[in-house]
Amino acid sequence: MGKPWHDIHDSTEPRSVKYSIPRHIILRIGFLLAALLAIQLGILACLSLIERRAVREIFADEREEHGRLLDGILRMEGKPLQMFVEDYARRALPAGSDDTGPATLSMLAAGVRTHEIAAAWLLEADGTVRIQSDAVEASPQSPPLTPLQIARLPSENAHFYLARAGAVYEVRGLRLAAGASRPGAPRGWLFAATRWDIPRLQTTVLPLDARVTIIQPAQAGLSPPSEMTVRIERALTDFAGQPAAVIRLDCEPPEILVLGTTNRAGLFWVGAFGVIAVGICGVCLWRWIVVPASVLRRSLAIHDPGLLQPLVEAGGDMEILAELMRDLMDTRHQLERTLVEHARLSRDLHDGVIQTIYAAGMNVAGARSLIASNPTLAAERLDRSCAALNNAVLDVRSVIHGLEPEALGKRLFRLNVESIYSLLRPIRPVELQTKIDDAVCARFTPEQTMHAMQIIREALANSFRHSNATAVTVRVQAWADGSVIEVEDNGSGYEPARVKGGGRGLKNMATRAAEIGGTIAIEAIEPKGTRVRLTIPLPHVS
Repeated sequence: MGKPWHDIHDSTEPRSVKYSIPRHIILRIGFLLAALLAIQLGILACLSLIERRAVREIFADEREEHGRLLDGILRMEGKPLQMFVEDYARRALPAGSDDTGPATLSMLAAGVRTHEIAAAWLLEADGTVRIQSDAVEASPQSPPLTPLQIARLPSENAHFYLARAGAVYEVRGLRLAAGASRPGAPRGWLFAATRWDIPRLQTTVLPLDARVTIIQPAQAGLSPPSEMTVRIERALTDFAGQPAAVIRLDCEPPEILVLGTTNRAGLFWVGAFGVIAVGICGVCLWRWIVVPASVLRRSLAIHDPGLLQPLVEAGGDMEILAELMRDLMDTRHQLERTLVEHARLSRDLHDGVIQTIYAAGMNVAGARSLIASNPTLAAERLDRSCAALNNAVLDVRSVIHGLEPEALGKRLFRLNVESIYSLLRPIRPVELQTKIDDAVCARFTPEQTMHAMQIIREALANSFRHSNATAVTVRVQAWADGSVIEVEDNGSGYEPARVKGGGRGLKNMATRAAEIGGTIAIEAIEPKGTRVRLTIPLPHVS
């Protein structure tokens, strides 16, 4: 197991190193997490819709069931009143009888008490009261209908509700049976009323965990106290068919409560799981992909394989990728070194060996023409050419082994210049004048000496070969906080337009000057001639 990423960063990463994460990667990961969150929200919305649909279906079933129960309760509560009216309408005095004695009154009173009737009335056909029996003091004192209303009854029985003195009564009426002695006489009515007792109704429906109330018609249709409450309302109509009162049943079925609680808990846990899953996914993407990718990107940007060490220690696929990246950077570094070495070889061969061989060849050619006329001078030139070729061989060996020529740094600067001049002199009779400050040259580093001599060699070779000069001057002196080296001739001058691409030698001189921290300039001088000026800094003397 590798180290956690935060441990790797804290322990191995320098504080100054910052990994810049590409914006497009952050946007893509953000889009992915947003899509996952949107999917999660969509699932929650679907579950919520399913829950609401299930609750609505349960509500509809509960409303239908409790509606049937309330209707059954209404029928059950009105059953004693109905039985009383039907029974005593047959047994009461027939129409036209004058018997209103104690026996009839006693019979009605007994029925009222037995059936828990609030009041009963025996009425003539015209609506006048023959007998009235009250069971309680709060019972209606007058008949429920006026004679005119009784005359308008459409049938031989009546059932309606009556609101009086803040109480609600159920009223039933039925025509009396016809008498045997006077069958054609008008028949009267028996009306009875029972008071709706809310505490008794509450006791009746108590197993349903319901609340029963009687309200005014204006209060009907109001919303229940909570969304989990099933509300059933039934209008209690009066004689004219208008609501006299409304009976209301409120209940909270356990099934709905359990379903609501369970669904809310389920939605909460599903939502929490989704948020946690998206968070874990984001953290994993960040630590397993974004951070390693930023490390790889940073390592490639600054060419530092050391930054890949945390990936190697983390193990897994990232370790393999880090090793491949290391191999890639090593290969790239080797290729760059090869290219640099190739450029160095080309520069050293051009500035040193080729120039020496060219000069030696010119000496050999000159000696050949002098063999007959001046054998001594010809032999001298041949000896000088052999020495130059031997030095060239040594330079080639040094170049092959990756070393710069060392002989230049072992002699005085002016002697090196004179050695180069003596090698090039057979090419053209050019006079050399040196104005060299040996104290300044003594402060040159070996690398500065080597590159400066190669630049002087190239400048002198150009003067001897291309400028038709008759005199050349080499100066070395202090200048500002550094030194200046000048090679000046009286030749045909320097025209940059005539040199296509700047020439290989000119490019080499500029490269060498840059490697020792100097600058080089080539300019024409009046009235004619060319000046090569090299400025290089001098190391501080401690």
